[in-house]
Amino acid sequence: MSRTPTRSALRAATVAAVALGTLAVPATALAEHPDHLVDFAADTGDGCLMGSTGGTLTRPARHEPGRLVVEVTGTVTDGSPFCEFVRDDEMYAVASFAAYTGDRLVDQAAAYADNGTEPVAATLVAADDGPVERVVVQVCRYLVGSGPATAPGTCGEPRTYRP
Repeated sequence: MSRTPTRSALRAATVAAVALGTLAVPATALAEHPDHLVDFAADTGDGCLMGSTGGTLTRPARHEPGRLVVEVTGTVTDGSPFCEFVRDDEMYAVASFAAYTGDRLVDQAAAYADNGTEPVAATLVAADDGPVERVVVQVCRYLVGSGPATAPGTCGEPRTYRP
């Protein structure tokens, strides 16, 4: 006599296996809300706007609960359409992005361009310190061969955004 399981027995075994699998390996909970988008822009503040940045700060819709990050996308430009007579001026532009939780700096990123436009793509994370509450964006220009740690640059006003 063959001992072939009946359909109802197979169905019951499948339901039990799925239930045990679900209990044994819980899915990571994700918080969801609409993407929150904030446009940003900053420049060097000089007459020609020789350095500039612009784009979007995004607080993604899906994230781990309590871990709100900010994604930075856009461009940084060195050079100006307003002062085309200035070509290669031996300087480059740096767009900096500083993330804060309260008054505490929790993450930072930078993007560089020299005589052109480059993409900006970064994710700012507050780790275990809470959510990123504000992002300060600033554009500075430095002499080629130097940098923020070695030579003073020309910097525009910092701009604060709350994504």
